[in-house]
Amino acid sequence: MEQNTNTALKEQEWEEVSLPPLRSLQPNAFHAVAYANRGWSCFALSPNSKLPPRGSHWIEEATKDKNVLAEMFRPENVNVGIRTGEISNLMVVDIDCHDGGANGHQSIGALAKQGFFLPMGNAKHGIGMVSTPTGGLHLYYAIPPGVKIKNSTSEIAPGIDIRGEGGYVVAPPSKTEKGEYKWKQYPVRLMTAPEWLAEAAKQTPPPPRPQYRATKPTEEIPPVVAEMLKDRLNRIASASTGQRNETLNRDAFYLAKFIGKGFSVEDLEGWLLNAAMASGMPAYEAHRTIESALRSQTQRPPGSPTMPSMHKGF
Repeated sequence: MEQNTNTALKEQEWEEVSLPPLRSLQPNAFHAVAYANRGWSCFALSPNSKLPPRGSHWIEEATKDKNVLAEMFRPENVNVGIRTGEISNLMVVDIDCHDGGANGHQSIGALAKQGFFLPMGNAKHGIGMVSTPTGGLHLYYAIPPGVKIKNSTSEIAPGIDIRGEGGYVVAPPSKTEKGEYKWKQYPVRLMTAPEWLAEAAKQTPPPPRPQYRATKPTEEIPPVVAEMLKDRLNRIASASTGQRNETLNRDAFYLAKFIGKGFSVEDLEGWLLNAAMASGMPAYEAHRTIESALRSQTQRPPGSPTMPSMHKGF
């Protein structure tokens, strides 16, 4: 399967690359600091896992500060996450080949036949290429100026996912029970994504939402519900950095129980979005959290107290 992808990537040779260990740091801490030196914002994942620790705020915790990273990666076996998108000037193409799923390697070949190539370059100026424990690949590209890249799953082609704004990627030398993430090419200078790929993966503004209103007339919303709405929306709007996503997630989930009591789901989405943006939360991040919270509440099994969890990585 890798040979098909290799052919589509201009038939370049893969070169095994590893970063030398630094005695004063755990190996994963050394790698995180090395990535930060490239301008990539990093954070710690759970040991032997692709997920952040439960309750962590990885979007806010991701950093390029070497001292913070050295402390963050002091525990053994914590894996390395790199935040993608504008903050790191990084987009990652995930070529999947899970058993029973779409084969991204075949999709890369099909795209190449149509003239849509993924250039590889070389170790001096090229893409970052990582092999994953399940036989897939992660292809690292710099983002063209002025473009925001969205997260997507199989939108480019079956088995090809993209990580951009609000996403992250599991980076070498992270390990899971299935194996290790390894560099196949680690360039001195990262190549910019080709124009066709950036255009296909770019983020478009969300559709307009209703403007934030604390309440509707009392004959439409019962007074006790209207007061509760004001309190919850004001709490979202005043949430501090590091608490914004959790506050929005929790209160959106709670408010969804009252849909139909004088307001619609569209009304609630608009109020939540504007309140979140008033706190300084990016619209794309707020929109994603709101959708997740409302979907979790309206589709959860009866009596289930489970709150939604948000992870946009691989």
